[in-house]
Amino acid sequence: MNVLLLHAGRKAGNTYQLARQLIAAFDLPEKSIRTLHFPDAFSDICTGCCSCIIKDEKLCPHAKNLNPVTTAIHWADVLVFAAPVYVYHTPGAIKNLLDHYGWQWMVHRPSPDMFKKQAVCLTTAAGAGMKSANRDIADSLRYWGIGRIYTYGQALYSLDWERVAHEKKNKIEKDLRALSKKIKRHQNRPIPSLRTKYKFYTMRIYHRRFSIPLDRAYWTAHGWLSGEKPWRQYGEK
Repeated sequence: MNVLLLHAGRKAGNTYQLARQLIAAFDLPEKSIRTLHFPDAFSDICTGCCSCIIKDEKLCPHAKNLNPVTTAIHWADVLVFAAPVYVYHTPGAIKNLLDHYGWQWMVHRPSPDMFKKQAVCLTTAAGAGMKSANRDIADSLRYWGIGRIYTYGQALYSLDWERVAHEKKNKIEKDLRALSKKIKRHQNRPIPSLRTKYKFYTMRIYHRRFSIPLDRAYWTAHGWLSGEKPWRQYGEK
């Protein structure tokens, strides 16, 4: 199992601590774990030119800088997004990254391998906002076609991990170990959730009727408009 940590920030803060605990619970060799810190790993701001959607994702003016991130995402079996709450939402560095993958939404050209991946959205806050921050990320991942998505947020009432209450740390450790077991349990079998499948079937109706030529050609080439499903290659009917 390969795990990619996508971390918003340049310091090993509270959210990063949670992400590292979760990944440690997987008990994987170091070669199976990669970490990208944003905005260091990618910082180009999406300009809304729509080249990726109506022409080709390779024509994005930031494609060269984005490609290493895209390659790492395809490499991973599990994506762990660690994003502290900023004004009740995900940090701009993560939102900007997600903006660059609009072409990969199911309404356009989702990558078949996304349907067998799992993802975790982790957030922390001194007070509140975890639910809305997690939703910012999870919404995009669902439209990527990610098979299963888990969210976990904690109010820590401190900006310093060392000052977080011992009881709170014990609860977090217990929760993350349980989450790691759930993820590992789904790892070696087809995993698209019913929610993911529903979105795919809805988008298939759209592409049969209203799709732009580039997207329709993509769905046709994969056989999705004639009954094929992206998860069928992983053994599920």
